[in-house]
Amino acid sequence: MSTGAQSLLGSVTPAQLGLPDKFRVWRPRQTDSIAQMVDSDVPYQAQSVPTGGGKSVSYIAAALLTGRRTCVLTVNKGLQNQLSRDFGPIGLVDIRGRANYSCRMSEGMTCDDGMHLKCREAACPYKQARQAALASTLVVTNYPYWMLVNDARQGDGIGSFDMLVCDEAHAAPDEVAGLMSVEFTTREVHGYMMKQFLSDGSPLDSWRLWARSHLPLAKEKREQLEGMGWLSARELSNLRAWTVIERKLETLAWSQGDWEYEPTASGFRFEPLWAAQYAAEKLFRGVRHVVLMSATLTSKTLDLLGIPESRRQLLEYPYIFPVNRCPVIWLPTARVDHRMTPSARSYWLSRFDQIIRGRLDRKGIIHSVSYRRAQEIAEQSEYRDWMIVHNSENTAEKVAAYLSMPPPSILVSPALSTGYDFPDDDCEYQIIAKMPFPDSRGRIISARSRSDPDYAPYLLCQELVQACGRGMRHERDRCENIIIDNHFAWVRGRYHAFFPRWFSQLYRRSDTIPEPPPKL
Repeated sequence: MSTGAQSLLGSVTPAQLGLPDKFRVWRPRQTDSIAQMVDSDVPYQAQSVPTGGGKSVSYIAAALLTGRRTCVLTVNKGLQNQLSRDFGPIGLVDIRGRANYSCRMSEGMTCDDGMHLKCREAACPYKQARQAALASTLVVTNYPYWMLVNDARQGDGIGSFDMLVCDEAHAAPDEVAGLMSVEFTTREVHGYMMKQFLSDGSPLDSWRLWARSHLPLAKEKREQLEGMGWLSARELSNLRAWTVIERKLETLAWSQGDWEYEPTASGFRFEPLWAAQYAAEKLFRGVRHVVLMSATLTSKTLDLLGIPESRRQLLEYPYIFPVNRCPVIWLPTARVDHRMTPSARSYWLSRFDQIIRGRLDRKGIIHSVSYRRAQEIAEQSEYRDWMIVHNSENTAEKVAAYLSMPPPSILVSPALSTGYDFPDDDCEYQIIAKMPFPDSRGRIISARSRSDPDYAPYLLCQELVQACGRGMRHERDRCENIIIDNHFAWVRGRYHAFFPRWFSQLYRRSDTIPEPPPKL
């Protein structure tokens, strides 16, 4: 492709374009990515860019080239912090919800509390951050703040934008559905409202009427507390609780379209079946140029967001690192499920030690899918003393312990497919113990699967690709991925369209334990 933008990019360095000095050269295919964002008239530009492709540099460069006022959305505060560190020096402004800023009225209060108490501090940290965002042409925030920013409780918003960048866009459908979802707990309904739940199985319209009938009480309680002026710690806690209850009741009361609900350990959770019902209004919000970027983006993601094929363009970029640095190897072993025979289970368990034995000079991760399997793997391994297993309460603590330990430390976990990065010698091999089939027992995911039989397989493929990317973070990195669940062959054959094309470049089969590559 040859365009005006690409010609310009071929004659300047990133720094000469206005990017920070640390970005000295363009990465392979990066100028193609930028030119596509700059020159295309298609409203929704979607790009599947493998890890290391330099997504953030690409969309910031596109913003600089076009002069478009641009807002970048991230899935968590860690990514927001990273973007602020990288591009804050050239004017990128970070904005978050009020609860992330400390109110000057009193120690321990957030600006969210201060808003309810009619704080009039001229030097309000949130107001200052918002004013900085309003004045900037480059803004970074997170999905929830962006989707709630026009809520009256958030103030007047952060202005209009010419370009919206949805980073980690594979998560956007969940972000939209999560924004709309509500969960009522027994403590909220019985403890605060002094009301009762409807019986499980009641029609959704009955629940909507239930929410509407209780909404005036929540509004009255919130307004009473806000009108009291200064509040004690307990009263402030009650104000927070009633504000949350009111928001939940409003969301459920006026929900439309296909929703489902299911019981939880402490109450009931309600959620729209499909993000497409709300994505245009809540996420895209009429922005003229929308860029969606992720390493695992596929056409299915765009379908789930309700983006018409006629208004979108999906570009899939090849893997830019040497393929032998991050292979995805299927090592035929056993179909790992509840139907495993004792002999198949024994053979499967023996595979871990066979793989680890040749890799005692490096650290690795075993993706177990469940905590029960993590315990089983560790208990049966001759390397159990080097294995770190965690539960749902101490993940961060155990990950930190693993990072501080020397080889051959092995982290066995069902919870590391997203949100954690393990570059360089933090992880040089990963074992996918079991294909990460989503738990389909819940009523909400069951309803989605009945409506769209491809939904659960899509989630499975996304989870696998994300897991395989945890240990390969830059061009000099190296991390093997070894899959020992024979379900992989069936999934890859039937649902290959749900894997990004670059993922297929990394795949190979090995009928023997693969030889480890040289140590980094």
